[in-house]
Amino acid sequence: MYRMSPGDYRDISAIWRGPHPEDGSELRVVDGPPEGGPVPVHPDEPQLTSPDGIDLGLLKHIGDRLFGKDSVER
Repeated sequence: MYRMSPGDYRDISAIWRGPHPEDGSELRVVDGPPEGGPVPVHPDEPQLTSPDGIDLGLLKHIGDRLFGKDSVER
């Protein structure tokens, strides 16, 4: 069990101990959050950025699906 600050679950270590009921590993209390996984690197998506990056084809496609054909005029 991870404690995010020293004040969280102050007395948990008194009961959170002994073998894990499912796999027998040791139960332990650790101060702080667990280590995270790798941060993925995604390709740029210009249609999700400021006005200069709007993909007009995507915008038209979305408008057509929401409001009917030829809903977005250029």
